[in-house]
Amino acid sequence: MISIRRGTAEDIDASAQLWIEAKGARLGGAEPDEALPSLLLHRLRDEGALLFIAEAESTSIVGTAIVFPARKPSNTGDIIKGRAHISLVAVKPAYWGRGIGRRLMQHILDELSRSDYQTAQLWVETVNERAVMLYLSLGFTPTGETKVNDYGELQQQYIHALSKPRT
Repeated sequence: MISIRRGTAEDIDASAQLWIEAKGARLGGAEPDEALPSLLLHRLRDEGALLFIAEAESTSIVGTAIVFPARKPSNTGDIIKGRAHISLVAVKPAYWGRGIGRRLMQHILDELSRSDYQTAQLWVETVNERAVMLYLSLGFTPTGETKVNDYGELQQQYIHALSKPRT
């Protein structure tokens, strides 16, 4: 059984390790940049960040994502009022294809729809077809903006969606 919950400070290291494991698997077993752990931990500890955890049997972290207020440009400047930024979405490779990423993202979108956010944004590697298809199926649309990701790796495409309030 998979459950989704808000993460705590005790989950930060495990979340970063899970993201690195998933990133390495997407790269065909290649080791991600050795600077990744410190960059990820910095982002996870950012003020206002909300960590989300997917757990199997309430003991094993199998998915993770972080949400924080979007900023311009590239999440370093002024806050974009009403827009959330979703980042570091990852599922443990052994659990790929089981719908965990979809459940995690839907949980986040549901929570955002009950908050003051009107929109959500994220960046995704354009070569990560699995993620692109998931986000499109959840109602995200490409904006046409691209950039080189924070780690100097693959080109990313900007994708965002309007969060609809629940009544």
